[in-house]
Amino acid sequence: MKISISQLMRFLVIFVVGFILSAVSLQYVSTREHRRKNRPRQCQAMRKTLAGAIEMYNLDFNTKVADIDPQDYLSENGRFVTEGYLQGPLSKHPECSYVYDPKTSSFSCSIHGEFKAY
Repeated sequence: MKISISQLMRFLVIFVVGFILSAVSLQYVSTREHRRKNRPRQCQAMRKTLAGAIEMYNLDFNTKVADIDPQDYLSENGRFVTEGYLQGPLSKHPECSYVYDPKTSSFSCSIHGEFKAY
């Protein structure tokens, strides 16, 4: 049985395309798993950034913020973004919800627990 050049080329193209697709799909699966495992760290980093912005705000205005609306840090027009305490709006995971306790200057997440500010 003789294999023609066109059949060989066809086989080679199918092999290369299959290899590329499998490599891309493996990369996608590992990236998704990596993101899922790092959510607690991302959440804590987000709360730490927010705590730092509030601490700077409190020092600049010689006050203690009592109530924080999520739009203050999630929106381009939020208080901490427009006044320069955050470079841009924070993007938290949809499952996370932050609650600020002004007495202890701490944030807690509905999923990942509490983070104490300075």
